Amino acid sequence: MSTPTSEAYEWFCCGDCDNKLAPFNGLVKELVSQCNSESSWLLFRENAGLNVKFKGRKAINLPPASITSIQVTDEGRISHIDVANVHCSKCEGHVGWKIIHEHNDDPIIHKGQFILHNSFGGGRLSLKL
Repeated sequence: MSTPTSEAYEWFCCGDCDNKLAPFNGLVKELVSQCNSESSWLLFRENAGLNVKFKGRKAINLPPASITSIQVTDEGRISHIDVANVHCSKCEGHVGWKIIHEHNDDPIIHKGQFILHNSFGGGRLSLKL
């Protein structure tokens, strides 16, 4: 029996426990300006079916307990966004952020999307079939 190679069967998994976090086909783009030799940020659609929670296993569709304002630069555009930390639903390791509010009407980054943090060499995410 062969292994399916369709994007529908590929998942970004938690680097700590291998829990399936996000389907590959939910990926919008890599936020290139946030990349360096140690990590990258991956932007996912708001309805990508992510398997993440807020801290303390709080459901992702409920209001977060804490919000942080950050600045994201991508392709020459600067976006000011409010984010909440998201954690793996299995091991509760921090894997990224949910965008709660986007202040600049960015054409790509929107409220409700997710940014997952991919650390190279022992990172938060791995791509698996």
